[in-house]
Amino acid sequence: MSSTLPLSCAVDAGSLGGKFTTNTQASVTVDSPEFATDGQTITFTITLGDVLVTFDQVSQLNSASMGSSEVRVAVSPNLSLVNPPAGVTLENGELVIRDQLVATLDEPAKTVKISSPVQNLTFQATHDGPVAFSTVTQTVKGTINAQATAVFFPISLSMVADCFTTPGVSLKKPSGTTPPPSPWACPALAPTTRPRIRATTPAPSRVLNTALATRLS
Repeated sequence: MSSTLPLSCAVDAGSLGGKFTTNTQASVTVDSPEFATDGQTITFTITLGDVLVTFDQVSQLNSASMGSSEVRVAVSPNLSLVNPPAGVTLENGELVIRDQLVATLDEPAKTVKISSPVQNLTFQATHDGPVAFSTVTQTVKGTINAQATAVFFPISLSMVADCFTTPGVSLKKPSGTTPPPSPWACPALAPTTRPRIRATTPAPSRVLNTALATRLS
């Protein structure tokens, strides 16, 4: 299960296309436990789907690569980052992943595709509580370095993109670490109180007693 986030990207393409806004979307999945106890170490995986920035002037580009970049995700306050890789920090409750994005050019589609490798990160719980990851307003931003041709001469330019979304959207899916429910949670399987059965000896029959007395006399 992944969350598909609508993104509104403010793009400054400089001399190539000026400033404009393009709407796109990206899927984001965070795989982690639902709850952590004090001192518990947990590993989670964050996957960011491709972000597509489309505009007509892409056809004038010869190449594109990613310069600086940033991805931000809000993290629950009971988690601290453990041994993060280069470019990954936890700042004021936000997980920040810097300079991990990759840009590629798709000229026929007039699109610059921004993608990210899967991130596997480790956290430690500072106290008992639920584990939560959610969106922040400015989710993705980056600078795209490009080469273009203008009047037969190659030029270099930088395009800046800031992508925004609705804050507070949960990004977490269960990782299977939640204990399974008790089988007695299902009424059909729940143990029932069985009636107590008392074993009793029936009283002797009066007819049988009379027959025995007659036979013995």
